[in-house]
Amino acid sequence: FRLWQSGFKTQFVAKAFVYHKRRANFEQFFNQTYSFGKARPILSLQHKNTAKLTYWFPSLFLIGFVLSIFIFPLFQILTALYLLYFLLIFMHSLTINKNILVAFLSIYTTLIQMFGYGLGFLQSQFNLHILGKSPQETFPKMFV
Repeated sequence: FRLWQSGFKTQFVAKAFVYHKRRANFEQFFNQTYSFGKARPILSLQHKNTAKLTYWFPSLFLIGFVLSIFIFPLFQILTALYLLYFLLIFMHSLTINKNILVAFLSIYTTLIQMFGYGLGFLQSQFNLHILGKSPQETFPKMFV
């Protein structure tokens, strides 16, 4: 974003390889997605034209999931939609990986990713926009 704002041009290189560091365990994966969620509202503040509605999806997933569990009778359709979603993840993973354990872990990692990002995003939004804190006050470790 800063390069673009400084007038530099970028381009897509189709044959370029990008390697992403993968986390070794579920706790590290949660922490990574939580950090991504915390950072997104800060980036949107710093680069106004980058905010997108889709950044809210994991938080909405999280809120809907919690409602579907704790207030089940009122949200039976929502609960059924989550069950269908998890079934589709399971079936897709089982088809691709041909391993039932991996299929179950695919559901688990989906929950970790959505909860981690969604929780970090909500916390950051609340601190920045409701409490009016600066990004540095909200998450000082991010600015060390």
